[in-house]
Formats: sequence, C-alpha cells, structure tokens
Amino acid sequence: MTTDLPLRALSEGSETERRLAARTIREAAAEQPLRLQGSLARLVDALGDEQESVRRDVANALFEVGVADPTAVAPVADPLVAALSDEVTAVRACVARPLAELAAERPRRVRSAVPALIAPLSDVKSVRSNVAWALSSLAPYYPELLEPHADELTRALLDDHYPVQVSVLRALVPLERAYPGLCDVVSDRLHELVTAEVASVRQAACRVAAATDQSWVDEALRERARADSHPLVRERARAARAAAATHTDPAVPESVFESATLGTWAAVRIETVNPDSGDDGAATDARAERHDTPFLVGTTTSVVRDYAATDEAAMASHGVRREDFETRQEWFAAPRFPPSGDRLAIHLHNPAADYGVTLHRANDGIEATLVDGEDCHDYRAEDVLALEPDRARLLAATPGDRLAFELEGATHDVRITTAGYRNGRYRIAGENEHQGYHITFRPFEAEPMMAVFEEGRAFRARNVSLTVEE
Repeated sequence: MTTDLPLRALSEGSETERRLAARTIREAAAEQPLRLQGSLARLVDALGDEQESVRRDVANALFEVGVADPTAVAPVADPLVAALSDEVTAVRACVARPLAELAAERPRRVRSAVPALIAPLSDVKSVRSNVAWALSSLAPYYPELLEPHADELTRALLDDHYPVQVSVLRALVPLERAYPGLCDVVSDRLHELVTAEVASVRQAACRVAAATDQSWVDEALRERARADSHPLVRERARAARAAAATHTDPAVPESVFESATLGTWAAVRIETVNPDSGDDGAATDARAERHDTPFLVGTTTSVVRDYAATDEAAMASHGVRREDFETRQEWFAAPRFPPSGDRLAIHLHNPAADYGVTLHRANDGIEATLVDGEDCHDYRAEDVLALEPDRARLLAATPGDRLAFELEGATHDVRITTAGYRNGRYRIAGENEHQGYHITFRPFEAEPMMAVFEEGRAFRARNVSLTVEE
C-alpha cells in the first residue's frame, strides 16, 4: 500500500514540504522498495523538481525499486533516461543502475535509449559503469543501433575503470561480428587488455580479439591459454582461439564470479575432492556415481562480498549503521548498495535436485562445497560458468533424468542415456522409449538448444524442463 506516502506533498507542497516528502519516500524505499511500485509515475514527475535534494532523494528511491525488481521500472524508463542528463551526479548515478538492470532483463524496452546511454560514458565511475553495462546488454540484440556510436564505444576502452572496460568489450563482440573491421582502430588497446591486471577484463578481451582479424591474436591467445594465472581466463582463451580458427562465436559462458546476479544460472565443473574434506574413498565414489555429469548446476541465491571501512562510512551517511542490527548476518544483508570489495563466495541452489553449492575463492582457484540433504562434500571447481537457464538445465541432466521440450510445436520427452565429454565435446543424449528415436544436445555450441536427431536433422528446442530421477 502507498496511501500513507506523502505523494501529494511531493508534487504540490511548498519547498520545505517537498523536501520532507522526498526524504520520507526515500526512507520508505530503503525499507520496502516494492511498496512504491504503484506510485512510480508520480515519483518520476519529481525528477524535474527545481530542488536538488528532492531530485536526489526521489532518484534514490527509484534506484531501490529498480534494483529490487528491474521490470518494475519498465513503464517509467523514459523519464529515467531523461534524468541521465541531470546536473546532480547522485541523480545520474541513481537512475543509471535501474536502467542497466532493466536493459539486462528487457533489452527491448531500453533500445530507444542508446543515444542517451552513449554520452554518459564520460561521466563519473558510478554512472559510466552502469551505462556501459546497459549497452553490453543491448548490443547482442541491436548491433545496428550501437554501430553509429562505434567511435564513442571504442574510445571508452581507454577508460581505466575495469567494469567499464569489461562491459564495453562485451558490447564490441556482436558489433565486430556484424561489422567486421570495426575494432581495427583499437587493435593496440585490445592487445594491452588481453594482459590486463583484472581477470574479467582479460577474458572479455580474448573474446573480442578472437572476433578480429589482427596478426597478433593467435599468439596472444595461445599465451593466455598456456600461461595465464586464472583458470577461467585459460578456458576463455582456448575457446576464443578455437572460435577464431572456425569463425564462430566462442560458447564458453562468462565466469559466475564476475557476472552473476541473483537468479543467474550457473554450472560448476568439479575436478577432485578436497583432500582436507575428510571424505573416504567410498563416499567419493558414491558422489561421483550420483553425479555422472561433472557439472553441478543451480541458480544464484546470494553473493557475498568483502566489506570495507569505506562501505560502512557510505552506508552510515544513508542512515544504515552496524549498531542498528542484532546480528552480523543481518548487517551484511542490510546495505542498500553494493559493497566495494571482491566477491568472496556465491551460493547456488538446484531447484530440480534440491541441492546447494557454495563457491569460495581460494589462493589457487575456486572451491565448491556441495550440500545435499545431510551430506556435505568439498570439491575443486574446474569451471564456474554463468549460463542462460536452458543451457544450464542441459548441463544439470544426468543419466536417468527426463528432459521435456518442444520442437516446432510438438512435445517431446526423452530419458537421458549419456551426459559428458566425448572426443573433447560435451554431449547429452536421450532416448524416447516409446517411439525409439534418439536426440543429442550440445550445450557448449553457439546454438546450444539445437536438438539433433540420430538421422542428422536438427531443430531448435523450446520450453525445456528437467525432471530428476529419484
């Protein structure tokens, strides 16, 4: 309910009444952001208020709503875009984030905002990192809308803020594929970013480099694949090098540690049991048999970051103080904006098999803890990949599970017979016992949802669902 919010005072009150109303609404949004969902049209009108404090508090409230549910701000996307040109930095920063979240969820709703998203690429960090993120979400769907702004995008690669670098690199991949040669002007910069300090930048740069036709690319990718200190960069470089040779898009997804948000699907390829876990050989064999596929799959339920002193100071300035919370867990859950520290752990849940996975950063890689009922096991994580839901469901399938899907309007149901690597490629094969046909999926192909019949015919599968064999 929003009846007790001072919406009339916000639009019709005196200067003092509008300031107080905006502050009240900002505080209400911090506590219950979706409470404001029915009043967004009235709130965005206040983005034109002549008082800076009113615009700032209203923008902060809209930030809370957009982060809690990005689709909620879809009806008011246009006023948010207009506010990107506000003279107050805090206003621009607050509206940029929900626009980025909305672009990731519903790119079609934000496609007309491309020109307005380009200009802020030279704004402060908090603004330009979010507009770059939004552009990276739009590029795969609307490269023709971003191509007229190629100069500004390529120039943004000179940015020294690594989230901007990552997002711009991701935006340039579909542009280079749609308009070959577009990245030639930044070949030297790409060469630098392939060896950047931050692993996520190196991953993204490898992918862009593979899409170009520069003479240095193969050697640079070979070196990354051979000697990079980060296992996911090595995997990306190998995939990018293979893609460069075949002129296809590398199918290795992004690292969940770099890109996952709540609800993101992820797959974890486990390698060996941690020697410190205390498991005996029988337990290890049983777990390996239960999970015939080397992947553990789930949706992201929480992301834990390292909290720094600067975060506490910033939160205190917004009225969020450690002493107001009874437990450490409540305090960590309370902040209304992302902390600045590195990601320390990511929690996943598999809704079909009902197990959980916690991913931890370690000095020499990533460790995965599997919690299945009362059992708990530690593994070395070989790959930690963020995936679209259907590709993740394929990787979650193990022999005995049932996979249902639609092909050209017809419903199909197969029992999984094999799942794993064969000749270096991951394959999932299933059989329909009643009609006798076999279907194969290849989840790491550029088109993972192509169902391939044993006769060689292939059709795109839709509405995929997985039932785990008990």
